[in-house]
Amino acid sequence: MMQLAWDVLNSLLLGKPSSPLTKALEDSNLGESTIGGGLDDTLLQSTFSIGMKGLKKREDVNVLEDLIMSTLHKLDTDGFTEDEIASSINTIEFSLREGGGGLRGMEIFLGALAAWNYDQNPREAIIYEDALKLLKEEIDRTGSNIFQRMIRDTLLSNNHRVALELYPSATLEEEQQQDQKIQIATAQSRMSETEYQNIIDEGIKLKKLQAMEEPPEVIASNPRLSIKDIDSSPVEYPIHVEDNFAKSAGTSDMSDAEFRNYIGKVTGGVSATLQVMSVKPTGWDDENKVLPGVNILTLLFIRGKCTSERISDLFDVFEKILMDINLDSKDILRNALKSNLSAKKSSLTNRGHSYADTRIRGRYSVRNFLREKMDGYSSLDSSAAVLDAVDADWGQFVLRLGRMRQAIINGNRNGMILNLTGDRYVLDSTMEVAEDFLVNKLPVDLGNPAPPTPDFRSVDHPWVAPAREEMMKAYPSPNEGIAVPTQVAYVGEGGRMYNVGEYVSGSASVVSHYLSTGYMWDVIRAKNGAYGAYSKFSDVDGIGTFYTYRDPNTPDTTLGLFDGAAQSIFDDAEAVLTRDNNAAITTAIIGTIGGLDGSALSPQAAGWTALIRYLYGESTISRQRERNEILKTTIDDFIDYAQRVKGWREQSIAIVASLASFNEMQARTGQELSVLVQANADEQKKEGERLK
Repeated sequence: MMQLAWDVLNSLLLGKPSSPLTKALEDSNLGESTIGGGLDDTLLQSTFSIGMKGLKKREDVNVLEDLIMSTLHKLDTDGFTEDEIASSINTIEFSLREGGGGLRGMEIFLGALAAWNYDQNPREAIIYEDALKLLKEEIDRTGSNIFQRMIRDTLLSNNHRVALELYPSATLEEEQQQDQKIQIATAQSRMSETEYQNIIDEGIKLKKLQAMEEPPEVIASNPRLSIKDIDSSPVEYPIHVEDNFAKSAGTSDMSDAEFRNYIGKVTGGVSATLQVMSVKPTGWDDENKVLPGVNILTLLFIRGKCTSERISDLFDVFEKILMDINLDSKDILRNALKSNLSAKKSSLTNRGHSYADTRIRGRYSVRNFLREKMDGYSSLDSSAAVLDAVDADWGQFVLRLGRMRQAIINGNRNGMILNLTGDRYVLDSTMEVAEDFLVNKLPVDLGNPAPPTPDFRSVDHPWVAPAREEMMKAYPSPNEGIAVPTQVAYVGEGGRMYNVGEYVSGSASVVSHYLSTGYMWDVIRAKNGAYGAYSKFSDVDGIGTFYTYRDPNTPDTTLGLFDGAAQSIFDDAEAVLTRDNNAAITTAIIGTIGGLDGSALSPQAAGWTALIRYLYGESTISRQRERNEILKTTIDDFIDYAQRVKGWREQSIAIVASLASFNEMQARTGQELSVLVQANADEQKKEGERLK
């Protein structure tokens, strides 16, 4: 029970922006965002850590520590409200019953390891019903006291506490390189010539071992699936469209904290999602062709889940979000923007492969360019600009938010869609509440009706023209580098493989998968040490990319290895792909189908998948055709894909690495790169010296 109680306490302290410990730190403006994450129960002895990054001055460290402790002391005295506890309990219970939205089997297995790794009963780590019942009974009996006692005994009275301070260094890369040289020189000085030569010989042996293929008899001993083991029909999530029904259809009385607690108490979570997606133009047939990229939908979704008896409460939350949310909450919005920007800056150094891939794809279509603007490297500047606008003139910013909300509320109903997911009983019992929400809770100005929303399958989206103009300025060079302080690189290269309107066979995804699990894995990952190496292809835009993750090689070395990908397929077509009744092709097909089908989806994910398919204009027939093409992939399909990779057009490069890596690369190869520097090194150095 106490382990589950800790999950609830962690949610109470940090689970929402309005949670007391999170709010105290964010409102203090001492740093950019909270770090630490709170509870970590994956070790034998659980830990709890909390702090902030980006503190302005050295003296603020003590101020921050005092703030954390004083907040915990206040909670020890005052406790938590019934609504706060009910909200966190409901949130945790939904998470336990539904999982985290990933592979459910893996979630259960990894959850069991938390106990199993330490010779404890793994079953106790994943069975929660009895513990949940006991915790609810304890809360009914003692209220907030159980959590106050936990704060007092394990956080405030705990002598095993450390305050850790970390300071940035603008010369970290040079320091690490110098330290590495010293370590190598020291180790070598302690070796005899024979010992040193033995290490070199062992390295050569390792390279040869990595280059060796497994003998056919070893490969044949592995368990295998065959094409006959695969369901020839795709996984379908039926959707029923009620077109006429869809078309007919902190707040003024709650503080921010109260509203968030209310959401947590009556729902399993509510979120907003901006969806920018390409759709098939009107008149296009059902075949899988590269889209022109000018027919896009931009949709703001408010998504939520609840039990069937809480459906009216969920729609009440939707109504408050749309009609009654308090937009004049500067501190809340500013903290969210500041945390989001800080998270993006941090992710650039540890998820550089995602930024490189997004940056490349943004060159080729409006939809991908918009995605790069919102989620890629460009979003650092746009997020900073929004934050500056908030600070410069908050009143004007609130007016802008108000106009956006009115545009959404007063928009024509033919631009709105309501998607419900549940079994037949739940849907039947929900329809009356949903209809009341659409008809009575979302007002329509009959005297001044909004113009019909254009059919963007037939006309260009209004964002297309300005986006195309901006695309010309955003990419002055086809080859770019993004300089960040890191010892590894994230190298990406891509190009156009199919033209707009050209048919794309499902077999293309098989060959891309084969490259990821074959050449990219064997050559770039196993032999050359990159932590990840991938081939990615999109049949929506016809663009293919290669990229690496945490790559220790110089960028030009990896680019040279990318150049060998097409030839590796040509070589395999003469050997590996023909062996053992085309077993390698069968393996690639099975892997591709596994990625296509995925694991069993939760009801929420299944409903979302069905909706996206409907909006995109993808039919069951087209999905079946693609699956058939995947299952019938031949050597000829591999050769065709390799020829397209070898001759891909409008080739471009995006690399995330250190400035020193780019300088060395340009000096060695003469490769022209437009290097974008994330932050001014001189400013970093001055800030680090000032803090010290």
